[in-house]
Amino acid sequence: MSNDVSTSIDPFNIVSNPAHPGSKQTAKKRKLQAKKYMNDEAKRKNFLERNRQAALKCRQRKKQWLNDLQSKVDYLTNDNEQLQLQCSLMRDELIQLRRMLWTHKEVHSISTVALITSFNP
Repeated sequence: MSNDVSTSIDPFNIVSNPAHPGSKQTAKKRKLQAKKYMNDEAKRKNFLERNRQAALKCRQRKKQWLNDLQSKVDYLTNDNEQLQLQCSLMRDELIQLRRMLWTHKEVHSISTVALITSFNP
């Protein structure tokens, strides 16, 4: 092998041969490609960072929504229990009032019958 012809491989897989400068890309083109590659890499990193932040924000909103929903479930469950208790108490009161009314009707009808039977004109 001779030392005057050497080949090197750059990170972009561009084979350069200094013995034949016009055969492959020039240094200027390589720099432009390297700059473009770095630009693309920076854009990708920027995109990934923004995507990461958006995903984090989305997860936080979902967690907050679930917490709010759970609070609403707890409130409505408690409210439902209170209303069921109130309904039960009102049913008991209704039964009691109906018994009182029935008792009053019986007493009233018995006293009316007694009054009518005891009345002799």
